[in-house]
Amino acid sequence: MKNIKIITLLIAFIFSGFSLQAQVIEKIVAVVEENIILKSDIDLQVAQAEEAGYYGVEGLDCEVLNQLIIDKIFIVQAERD
Repeated sequence: MKNIKIITLLIAFIFSGFSLQAQVIEKIVAVVEENIILKSDIDLQVAQAEEAGYYGVEGLDCEVLNQLIIDKIFIVQAERD
C-alpha cells in the first residue's frame, strides 16, 4: 500500500509539470589563456554603451566581445613581460 502511494505521488509530480531541469546560471563566452569572459561581462558593457548613446547599434555585442578579448590579450601579454 505504501508503494502505491509513492508511485501515485511520483506520477502526480511528473504530470503536474514538476521538473528537475538544469538552469544556466552563467555562460563562459571566451577564454584567453586562463582568463575568461562571461556573458554577464558582455551584457554589462553593452548596457553601459547603450546608456552612453549607442542604443540600437547593430553588432554591438560582437564589438564589445572583441574589445574584451583584446583587453584580456593585453593583460596576458603584460603578465608575461
